[in-house]
Amino acid sequence: STDDGDNFTAITLSVIDVAITADTTILGLVQGSYDNASLYTLSAEGAVDTGVSGAWSHVATHPDDVNFWVVSGSTTASYTANGATGPFTEMVDPEGLSHAQKAVIRPSGRIYLGNEYSDDNGTAWANGSFRNWITFDDVNGYVYTQSDRGVGRSDDDGITYTDKITGMTGVTVNDLAQD
Repeated sequence: STDDGDNFTAITLSVIDVAITADTTILGLVQGSYDNASLYTLSAEGAVDTGVSGAWSHVATHPDDVNFWVVSGSTTASYTANGATGPFTEMVDPEGLSHAQKAVIRPSGRIYLGNEYSDDNGTAWANGSFRNWITFDDVNGYVYTQSDRGVGRSDDDGITYTDKITGMTGVTVNDLAQD
């Protein structure tokens, strides 16, 4: 779609993940041969193969930088700061990355992958002290995660969390989403 989802053009590809760049370009990760996917740009005119492929199952984009993309798979993650022209630089795998995780890129440039985050494009990773479920409130600048007592909220981009449990007595949080 090029009109905010009002109309769609049919394409016959097995798209396994999508992301939208800051300039609204739609990226589609298309399943190829076993454990290999190709990155396409998708538009009303059709799908265009960028010529980039790898053992990936997820693609993520920076909310402000149209050329900063992260692709990740079951045992690898890579990034580019040059969009489709690449190159994609392999990141050091975060500790504990054992299955496909989708990266999240914050406006600050911080990359979240699994339970870890990186401020240097994946050269080093830090434990985010959060669980598998994480969501972001970009309006107020908060990061939310599951905590031992309910929901934790961070005011510092996920470095520390404060339990926000008022009214949540006896509640187990299994998933979070931002509306």
